[in-house]
Amino acid sequence: MNHVRFAENKTSQSDLTMKYATTRFASARSNAARERWCMSILIIVVGLPALLFFLALGGMFALVGPWVILSGIQAARKRPGWQVLGIITGGGFLFLGATTLLLPIHAGCLDLMCGVAVLLLGLGYLAITLFMMRKTF
Repeated sequence: MNHVRFAENKTSQSDLTMKYATTRFASARSNAARERWCMSILIIVVGLPALLFFLALGGMFALVGPWVILSGIQAARKRPGWQVLGIITGGGFLFLGATTLLLPIHAGCLDLMCGVAVLLLGLGYLAITLFMMRKTF
């Protein structure tokens, strides 16, 4: 009778491994929280220097630059309406690039390169936004 009881209680190694593998808990919430935290750090690292740069330039840059940064932040977080904000951000970068190139105050070689870079940034932002919109629909 002891022999039968021993045979009934015997558990194989593969059963224990399978039981352990099926009882693990994975939290999807921690990944979402980590992504939000990384996005917040990225906003601080990139957004604040850009904001200070726009405010240092003054004039139209000080008026439009913070709004472009804010709409870019909201578009990057993919909240409802991010598509419209992405297009607005790309248009804002195009406006700032064109302003840099066309204003007579900014006539130096460095300003020319910065204007072209911001125009390319605006076109790239628009292209990525339109690509992501196409991908989600």
